[in-house]
This record gives sequence, structure tokens and C-alpha cells, in this order.
Amino acid sequence: MGYRLWFGEFENIDLSSSLIPAQLDMFGGEVRESARAITIDGRDEFNIEDIDSLTTLFRDEDEFRLWLISTGDFENDLDSHIILTHKYKGLKEDYVVYNNPLLRKCAREVQKMRLRGFLDSEIWLERTEKIVSFARGITRYLRDNDMRDELLELGLAPSLYNGLLEYSSLREDESFNMIVNGCLRYRDLRKLIVWEDKRRVLREMELVQILGSDIADRELKSSPIKSPIIEEIYNTRDFLGEIDWEQVFNSISADDLFRRENFTDLQRVGYFKSYETRKSTGYDGR
Repeated sequence: MGYRLWFGEFENIDLSSSLIPAQLDMFGGEVRESARAITIDGRDEFNIEDIDSLTTLFRDEDEFRLWLISTGDFENDLDSHIILTHKYKGLKEDYVVYNNPLLRKCAREVQKMRLRGFLDSEIWLERTEKIVSFARGITRYLRDNDMRDELLELGLAPSLYNGLLEYSSLREDESFNMIVNGCLRYRDLRKLIVWEDKRRVLREMELVQILGSDIADRELKSSPIKSPIIEEIYNTRDFLGEIDWEQVFNSISADDLFRRENFTDLQRVGYFKSYETRKSTGYDGR
């Protein structure tokens, strides 16, 4: 118990990326008044598997947010987010998990065992082919020393970590199945799922960066940006290829930016998204 879900706006928390869970001290006054605890059946404190059995039904945070709004208890606010905390430990780095059938199945398995009176120390996950397959997939990361260090820092049960490490080098299925059968708890499975999800997001972001820069480079080689001002702005884009236009306007006047000779290049770097945007600047497209 002690886990809570919060819906609202939060100060001093970087929620732009699931790769770097922000640090939140729930007793440090960093939660705005607009943030509210999510209650389910009159409860606002849960076991972690209770939360997982709900959130894993939704594709992502946006879908979960829309569901919460549909209940009539929360207002539609695009700046609002959903975070997971513990009443004694602040923000949990094992953040909210969405769209994961394996975790949902295991969460419900643990819920049933709790109802039958089992204690945390007595609850072990039943070994299934899906769990073994997932655990086996984790071992591919252990060929990299940096990945080994990351997994070690997760605080997994020593028998589980050693079993994963052993399988990554020996590849003995029979002994691996026995290891997983005797040492996989729900919290360890969840840690591995969250960790692998972070790795997946990181790989996707790296791929977007590579593809985006490749496309941009090819475009620029065939038709270079002519305006020195716009070229300088273009070179400030982040690793996702996005330009911080708010920062641009803090460093350059609108008169200098919206010179007629700049408009073609502005369109190329993605400033104008629609006719309404062009119209709002007084540009008629001629």
C-alpha cells in the first residue's frame, strides 16, 4: 500500500520524457493546488499491482487522461499529467505503465493471491512461457557491460540477476527456466518491464534523430537555406529536430524574422503549419 496516482500540473518536474523520471518530494510543496489524487472505489492509496491492473488497460497517458475526464471528476487540461508517487518515498522512478498485457496479467494474478491471504513474501509469479520469453529477451542486454551495470542498479533479487547473467553467456534453457521459476517476484518483473521500456524509448528517439538528420541533410544539400537568419535558427534544433520558437523570439525581433525574403525558408523549417498561421503574421503567400 501507499502508492498514489496524481492528476494535475506539477512544478519543478520534467515530464517531457519518460527516460528521466523527475524527482519529487511530496512534502516539499512542489505539487500545485490543481493536482488531485485519483480515487478508485473511494480509495486513494493502492498496492502497485492495483494501479498496474488499471493503467495497463490504456494505450498511453492521453487515453488514460480522457477516461478520467469522462468520469466527470477531472477537467480537460492539456498541461495536466499523471504521476505515480509513494506517500513515504515521493515520486517513484518505476513510473506509470501503460499498454502492457503481460504486466496486467501478472498484476491480476497477484491481486487474487492477496485476496486469498498471501503475504508479499509468499507471492511468487507462476512461470509461464510469456514470462520466460520476456526474461530471456532481457539477457541480450547483458552482453554490454554498461547494460549490466544498469540492470545491477535496479536492485533485482540476486538469484534473478545472476540467473540472467548466467544465461546470457551459457544459453542453457533448462537451467534458465528453473532459475526464473524460483526467483521472479512481481516487483522485479515490473522493474524489468519499466527498464526495458526506457531502453525502447531511447532507441526510438535515437532512430528519429538519425532519420530526421539524414532527411534534413539531404534536403539541404539539394536546396540550401538561403537566409542566414533562418539557417542559424535551424541549427538550434534539438535531437528530435524540433525548434524552440519561444526561445527564438526571445533572441530576434519579429520585424527581422518576418522579412519577406525569409518566408520560404521559414516554411521549410516548419514554422508555418497552416494558412491561419500565415495569415496571423500578415503573410499572404505571394
